[in-house]
Amino acid sequence: MKMMISKERLISYVLLIMITVPSFVKGFIWSIYGSSGNLRIVLLGVIGSSLILIVKKKPDFRLLDLFWIGVLLFYVFWRDESKYDLTFALLITTAFIVGFFFRSQILQMDVLMKLVFLFSIVAMLVTWMELVFPDLYFSTITPLFSQDMQTFIRTQYNMGNLCGITYHYSANAFYIVSGILVVMAELFQWPNLKQKYLKITLALFQLVTLFAIGKRGHLLFLGLSAFLAYIVIAPNFFVKVKKSFKFVFIIVILAIVILALVPQARFILQRVVETANSADFTNYRSELYILALALFVQSPIWGNEIGSFSASTNFIFNGVHNDYIQLLCETGIIGFTIFLIANIATFIWTWRMLKKIWAREMNIRIRSLILYSFLFQAFFLMYSFTGIPRFDYEISIIYILVCSIPFGLEYRSKKRKEYEIRSDWKELMR
Repeated sequence: MKMMISKERLISYVLLIMITVPSFVKGFIWSIYGSSGNLRIVLLGVIGSSLILIVKKKPDFRLLDLFWIGVLLFYVFWRDESKYDLTFALLITTAFIVGFFFRSQILQMDVLMKLVFLFSIVAMLVTWMELVFPDLYFSTITPLFSQDMQTFIRTQYNMGNLCGITYHYSANAFYIVSGILVVMAELFQWPNLKQKYLKITLALFQLVTLFAIGKRGHLLFLGLSAFLAYIVIAPNFFVKVKKSFKFVFIIVILAIVILALVPQARFILQRVVETANSADFTNYRSELYILALALFVQSPIWGNEIGSFSASTNFIFNGVHNDYIQLLCETGIIGFTIFLIANIATFIWTWRMLKKIWAREMNIRIRSLILYSFLFQAFFLMYSFTGIPRFDYEISIIYILVCSIPFGLEYRSKKRKEYEIRSDWKELMR
């Protein structure tokens, strides 16, 4: 029996592979071709997606789109070339174009979830190779990176940080989290879930991997994102409160079991204790905050260009480790306002749509899509307090794509209503 695949789904696979792969394996591509390697792939993506938009009917615009266009303009035209070159601008632009295309083909966005989950499994397996078979890891995986990156990976390994398939353990933790979020979006539909035990087993292995990597912030914000989603979709307030205690209890017991059975997982507990004993709970990032705010004062309206903070430290620090402060510093009051309105308004809209869909819609694909969008946005917005997700394009690209999901679902709903009205009118005219 032949398997048929629609043109829309084929295009979806091609576009999403083209936009995500350069982000997932950017360390390898840089080592071989430099940034021009990413540039070649992205140019194909821009050309391909632009041609599709010419042929396809464009979805309607919302007022919120104006703020997202403002975000794109800042990314493309207000950046420090020494930190973020043309590759960064084109990757971000391609993500916006692809996200716009998917508004009219939103059900195909589950391809993105599959790709993210697949890559998170690869990242998990390589991380365990680094942990259990370090000699094999350093003889097969790290040679794929440049010499500088290999040295950096080795340094992090000696500190107890696991980089896996990336060149920084923070990026590795993000890949694991992104895969767990995909499984969460499906596990919340437990009664109707297929292959439920396989998926929950994989999610548990990924959770143990996250413990082993040792990123406290990722683990905390992952838990808070899941808890927030649980509160949103629970049927009523009293049930929410009652079940919330069960939720927290299960998480605590699960964490204790992981810490007891997996020695490497205790590394994250060690880091928590070190921070608690430290005089600076910000992990000495407060000095970066002060420096960024000093730069903000110099140009408070428009900021100092995206990437200017890192340049001011002679690229010793990639960012402030607080996106909101960095936005103020680099895009000023105007850019900060535009970014926040686009981000917060989209999140609130997704929140409302999630409640509505969960109460009325039984299509598992639609429920998974809107829940994944909500979970990812929640994680992104919280992680912004301790990281720089808007300036790491492996994170920001996925974020831009998942933010297109509520737009696409509304477009789909509107088209269905128009079709029903036309059908009713034809019946009346007979």
